[in-house]
Amino acid sequence: MSVDPELAREIEPNNVKRLIRVVEVYKATGRRLSEFQKEREGGMGPLPVFWLQRDRDALYKRIDGRVDQMIRDGWLDEVRSLSKTVPLSAPAWQSLGYRELLNARSPLEMQAVLEEVKKKTRNYAKRQLTWFRGQMDCTSIDMEMDPFKSIVDFQKR
Repeated sequence: MSVDPELAREIEPNNVKRLIRVVEVYKATGRRLSEFQKEREGGMGPLPVFWLQRDRDALYKRIDGRVDQMIRDGWLDEVRSLSKTVPLSAPAWQSLGYRELLNARSPLEMQAVLEEVKKKTRNYAKRQLTWFRGQMDCTSIDMEMDPFKSIVDFQKR
C-alpha cells in the first residue's frame, strides 16, 4: 500500500476495514497513520488488568436472558424500522441476528432464529474468552464473589 507502506506490512491483507482506515486518515490529513502512532506520548506505566470471570453456565444463562430481554424491549421493531432506511448491503446487517430476524416469517421461524442467535452469541463469548486469555497477563476476578472488593484488595497489595 503506497499510502502507508510501514503500517501496511503490519495489517493482514484481508483486514479490509483497517486498510480502508489507513487510506481515510491519509486522505483526511495528508499524513500517514503510522506517523500519528509514533507521536503518542505519555502513559501511566504498567496498569493492572483484570479478567472478569463468570461461571460458564451463569454466563450462558445471562446471554440467553439478554436476547429474550432484547426481544421484549422491541428488537424486532428496531430491525423492521432499520430495514426501511438502511440498505441490506450495509455493514450493520452483519450484526448477529439482525438479518435473520428480518427474514423470520412465522412464530416457529422466529423461535428458531432466537435460539440460533443465543447459540452464536454463546460461541462468540467463548471465542472472546479464549482470545483474551492469550493476550496479556491478568488477574482473575470471580464475578460470583464481590468483584469490587477483589479489585480494591488487589490494589492494596
